[in-house]
Amino acid sequence: MFDIKGDKISLNTEDLAIPPFKTHYNSAKDKSQALKEIEYVIWLHKWNTPYEAYPLETRAATVAKDIFGDEKYIPTEDVKILEKRFIEFQETPGTRLLSAS
Repeated sequence: MFDIKGDKISLNTEDLAIPPFKTHYNSAKDKSQALKEIEYVIWLHKWNTPYEAYPLETRAATVAKDIFGDEKYIPTEDVKILEKRFIEFQETPGTRLLSAS
């Protein structure tokens, strides 16, 4: 789900078919903004990105600066819902065990 190739996120039709991402993209008036918002969520929360090295307190601002050119970017409620769903998708029995320990 959502492969990273070099410094780009590869968004393919299968990824954009996942219901919350599909809904977000299809309902957006500005498709390029919707793709940036999806990238923001992925860079911020995917477990194996370079941004993982940043402390939680500064990670969102750093990602926002790199994606939107604005470190003061505030996600909309729709993006926050997308973040929550993405985090849920990332959870596996193994990651739940690691989090519990």
